Amino acid sequence: ITGIIFLAAPLLGYFYENDTVVALARVMAIIFVMTACTMVPIGLCVKNLDYKTISIIRIIAATVSMVVAVKIAYSGGGVWALVFQQVTLNLLLMLGIMIFVQWHAQLTFSLEKMKEQLAFGKHIMGNNLLKFSGENVDQIIVGRMLGANELGLYSMALRLSRYPITILGRVAGNVFLSAIAHLQNQPDKLKSNVTAGSLVISIIAAPALVFLFLNGESLAVFALGEKWASAGSLIQIFIPLICLQLFGFMDTSCAIVLNLISKANKLLLIFLLLFITLAVPSAYYIGITGVAISYIIAFGLYQVTLKYSINKGLGIDTIRQLIEGLPIWLYYLAVISIHFLSTYILRTSSYFSPDPKIAIAVSALCASLIFIPLVYRYRHLLNRIRR
Repeated sequence: ITGIIFLAAPLLGYFYENDTVVALARVMAIIFVMTACTMVPIGLCVKNLDYKTISIIRIIAATVSMVVAVKIAYSGGGVWALVFQQVTLNLLLMLGIMIFVQWHAQLTFSLEKMKEQLAFGKHIMGNNLLKFSGENVDQIIVGRMLGANELGLYSMALRLSRYPITILGRVAGNVFLSAIAHLQNQPDKLKSNVTAGSLVISIIAAPALVFLFLNGESLAVFALGEKWASAGSLIQIFIPLICLQLFGFMDTSCAIVLNLISKANKLLLIFLLLFITLAVPSAYYIGITGVAISYIIAFGLYQVTLKYSINKGLGIDTIRQLIEGLPIWLYYLAVISIHFLSTYILRTSSYFSPDPKIAIAVSALCASLIFIPLVYRYRHLLNRIRR
């Protein structure tokens, strides 16, 4: 893959009409080699539920790489600060894993072992490739058709809206896969724990999602400046899809355990093609808003279809699951209603200034206060997941 990207880099430069992309792509291609060196030892740590070692190495690598990025950016390095941040991060991860994880590669080759691994891993690899395509094809369309400025705005809005699911993915993604795999021969326990896990993830992320939905524009302006104000409307478009993805946070892990990953890949490919079909004309006629709407339509339908397939495989009643999650949706409605009411009072009152910081503070207070009874309602599920 590194070799292909290195040789194809001039084509990327031609595609984006920017010669700088050639050098950027060739340097970033090195990361594939570094990642390949860490996949097996990290997989062994995950299998043994040894997350302490991985976490320590990642924290150190992330801290050092952030310092490198800030130093290069402060020195006027521009986009190279982000490139070398990623290279430094993956280099330190590779070195840390090789030093502290007791696993060393050997120069041996077994065709039988390769066939065995491919038979099991080809669908998982296909799922990862399709997910990578789904997470990047929208940005390719925006960058090619609408330019670098629109791409920056779109990418920032998507990154901010995905922040809750990114954090949860890093913390709980591999843990859930290992836990589900240990329960694959206990269908009743697997069913109850998947239901509980889906609700708990939705509960944990609910305040952050509501907060981002209500204050996307204010947060963008407050943290990044006035030129990013338009990102707020895009964040509001993305948030409903993020809610669906969080509710189906464990679906891919379940698909692997239930041997439904091949079906999941077919569904993802269908909806990926649907997105491309919708996004290209939408970008031409509507702009980045059209691409964002196409994104949530296509991948929202994929998430709903996948959830139905997983529930059917586990024997979960989807309607009953939605009813069990009703307090979460009521939480969203209550916080949004209180926010708009309080914002209206603040704007019409002569005692308060329409400062975005006040709106952010009101939303944070509402989300925090109403979160308490929500946690109390699902306390038994939280205790089960904690155990």
